[in-house]
Amino acid sequence: MSKPSEPETGATAAEPITDCPRCLKPLPLCICDSVKPIENKVSLLILQHPQEQDRALGTARLTALHFKDAVLKIGLSWPSLSKALGRPVHDPSRWAVLYLGSAKVADLDTDRDVVAINRKGEVEDSATAFLRLASGATMSLELTWGLLMERDFAYVNLFGTGGAALLNPLRIHKGMHGTLVNVTPTLPTPGNQFKQSVEGQIAHFAESLRKGGRPMGSAEEILPVMELMDAIYRSAEQGKEVRLG
Repeated sequence: MSKPSEPETGATAAEPITDCPRCLKPLPLCICDSVKPIENKVSLLILQHPQEQDRALGTARLTALHFKDAVLKIGLSWPSLSKALGRPVHDPSRWAVLYLGSAKVADLDTDRDVVAINRKGEVEDSATAFLRLASGATMSLELTWGLLMERDFAYVNLFGTGGAALLNPLRIHKGMHGTLVNVTPTLPTPGNQFKQSVEGQIAHFAESLRKGGRPMGSAEEILPVMELMDAIYRSAEQGKEVRLG
């Protein structure tokens, strides 16, 4: 009987790669030495799904390291903001949420750099809504990304029983003594008023983040707007009028 052959000894098994104790990435991928934390005045909480903890590709922990006041929590859900942070939160309304969603550009039928998507993750080229207020006033909203125009434009028109106002360019007319009178004020910086107002809001918000101040637009003011947007979507899905309040 022949003697059983001894198993051939292969190459020495590769030694496991050590992970960085700070970013938890393999040391060859670690860039902790180049990270310079930002002195942020607004606290940052990053929530990560357990399945997103890829050592090589995950960036959540590395992102948190770039801010001196940042907390990274990994999990599926938390009963409250306080539980997620691990400390009491006296005023949750001062916190905002940034959610990038799960839509992938490659899955969208578009060649645009910026698109709007609905709650189903579908490209939404246009939207219209007609609102009737309790006072009897009506409002028509129109938004589209799909117009074949040489440039983007925005407008706000207000029409009342005593006059009218148009924005961009600003024009205000009022009925006085049986005639229409132009009462448009002279502005120190004439131009695209809508563009200037948006730029002013962005500048104010950025300044609030840098200095830790409270923005003019609070979470309490945004909530009714979101409720209105949800009602518009429900109306479109159900094909009928939706009442609020």
